[in-house]
Amino acid sequence: MDDKQYIDDVILAIAHPIRARILKALKESPKTTSELAEITGVSDRKQLYYHLDKLSNSDKRKERPDVKLIKSEKIDKKTNLYSLLPLKTYKAILVLDSEDIEKKPNEFSKLINAMSDMEGERIPNIKGIKRVEVVIHYS
Repeated sequence: MDDKQYIDDVILAIAHPIRARILKALKESPKTTSELAEITGVSDRKQLYYHLDKLSNSDKRKERPDVKLIKSEKIDKKTNLYSLLPLKTYKAILVLDSEDIEKKPNEFSKLINAMSDMEGERIPNIKGIKRVEVVIHYS
């Protein structure tokens, strides 16, 4: 599997707003299914488990086990505790949603301007941007 496919798998796994909220919550600390349901506003457990499955099995071919983003462990008969898996040291994923963008508009504008400078052309409609996903590769 090439790196482009890896990136595509990760982006697809985190692309949904509910999955982005799950990852953001787990970045703070491990959470139970009930806590994640409350944080995400998803009352249908099947829907929540669908999204948790996407994050825990985002590489269905198992060719790249490092694509797995979360893990779960049973803490009693009815409760799972979810947590982020550490990403391999050669990759980092940054996800900014509209809430992040609104909290720090000056920093976001600097980020977009720096990316525009690197790309060599202006990124259009900066005020219309609602979500940014960046995958960083280390050597």
